[in-house]
Amino acid sequence: MLELLRSTPALLEASLGALFPSGRPANFADLLTDGANMAATHYSGNARALAGWQVDAARLAGLPTLVLGGELDALITPDLVRAQAAALGSAATVLPGRGHGFPQEDPAAFRALLEGFLTTLPTP
Repeated sequence: MLELLRSTPALLEASLGALFPSGRPANFADLLTDGANMAATHYSGNARALAGWQVDAARLAGLPTLVLGGELDALITPDLVRAQAAALGSAATVLPGRGHGFPQEDPAAFRALLEGFLTTLPTP
């Protein structure tokens, strides 16, 4: 299915659109163009890389973490976000009414959360 994204513009649009259940961001046309121009190997290659990716929570123990997710995310569900946060000994923040593309769906909320987190970090 991933291989069809490159050659089927309607499928690419539907797939990317599903990342933004609260509404497509203003730069959605640019995202479609970028997706269409992506190297063919990256469509399935990215999925394979993510499938093999693992976080060793023990190696991250004690490090400050910010774990965010979208309530409407069908890829990284809120339960997965909460499980990852728990494994890291951190709190999960699930943005209501947002999906996988929450930074683009609600950039102001994302920025506020990120800035708030950054203020909790020790300064060098």
